[in-house]
Amino acid sequence: MEKVNEMTITEYAMSRHVSYEAVRKQLILYKKDLKSHIRMDGKRKMLDPEAVDFLDKHRLERNVIITPTDEQVQKEIQVLVMEKDRLQTELQTSQDKLVKLHEEHEAALVERTEYKTKYELQHDQVEEMTTTIESLRAEIQQLKDEAAAYRPSILGFYRKAKQS
Repeated sequence: MEKVNEMTITEYAMSRHVSYEAVRKQLILYKKDLKSHIRMDGKRKMLDPEAVDFLDKHRLERNVIITPTDEQVQKEIQVLVMEKDRLQTELQTSQDKLVKLHEEHEAALVERTEYKTKYELQHDQVEEMTTTIESLRAEIQQLKDEAAAYRPSILGFYRKAKQS
C-alpha cells in the first residue's frame, strides 16, 4: 500500500472497500496496539500512517465486508431493472386476465339475469296453466256428474233421472 497521511475511519473503510463497522471492530480488537496511533480531531478519530499499515496487515477476513464497487452496483441495478420489468410484465398480464375475467363475470351476470327473467315468466305461465288445468278438471268433473244424472230413454234420447 502507498504511504498516506492521516485519514478518518470512514476514509480508510472507503479506500479499502470495507464497511465502517468492520474497521471499527478491528480497532476495538487491536485497541492496545493502536492506542498511540489514533488521535481525536473533534469527534472524528484520525488514523496515522502506522495505524493504516497495521490495520492493512491485520485485517481479518471475517470482519471484512466489501462495499460494492460502481461496477457491482451497476450490475445489481441492471439485474433489479430486469426483475422490475419482468414483474411489470407479469403484473400487466395478471391485470389483463383480471379485466377479462371481470368482463366474463359481467356477461355471465347479464345472462343469468336474462335466464332468471325467462324462468320467472315461464314459472308464471306454468302456474297459470296449472290453475287453468285445475279449473278445467273441476268443470269436467262437474259435467261428468251432470251427465251421470241422465239416463237413456226408450227412444234413444237422454233424460234426467228422477232422484229418489
